[in-house]
Amino acid sequence: NGANTLTAAYSGDPTFASATATTTITVSPVVITVPAPSPISPGAATTATVTLSAGSNYSGKMNLACTLTASPNGAVSLPTCGLNPASVMIATGGSVTTILTVNTTAASGSALVQPSRLRPWELGSGTVLAGLLMFGTSSRRRRWMLLLALLCIFVAAGVGCGGGGVSGGGQSNSAVTPATTAGSYTFTVTGTDSTNLKITSSASVTVAVQ
Repeated sequence: NGANTLTAAYSGDPTFASATATTTITVSPVVITVPAPSPISPGAATTATVTLSAGSNYSGKMNLACTLTASPNGAVSLPTCGLNPASVMIATGGSVTTILTVNTTAASGSALVQPSRLRPWELGSGTVLAGLLMFGTSSRRRRWMLLLALLCIFVAAGVGCGGGGVSGGGQSNSAVTPATTAGSYTFTVTGTDSTNLKITSSASVTVAVQ
């Protein structure tokens, strides 16, 4: 297991010069393959079947994990991933599967709250008192009392008059959760032997969010 370096050499002859070349062959006790799923929209989920194939010199239990390893610049509401099952038993030369699930986020927010309408009985005690006092007074004082009543009605819509203020009002909230940013996201699935942490294998898959 591991990286094996192979070198090919040619000593040359009267027609052709000598030459050498090297290459590396990596042998893994378990090979993981993950096909790319179809593109999805924010708020949707997608799945892919992960296959683990063991070589002729490995058998055992592998613990699995998935992580987001690449995303668009400035992406928000990053997608998440999970594996079911999260651990598998593999026989020598055999293969097993697990399901990779990727979840994205849809935009969400709250609706506009409309302000409550002013009701006559919510004008405040000062307004009502001013109206009652206008009866039985002189015309000059009634004019002043009328102006006072109108002023109280105007103020009642905000801070109240004579302790009879009106509560409530309009409120607007923007979206509290943005949608997952469109683009390509790379997830890496890693398998690690449950007893020998040096035995590990991984594979990457790209998920497109439209």
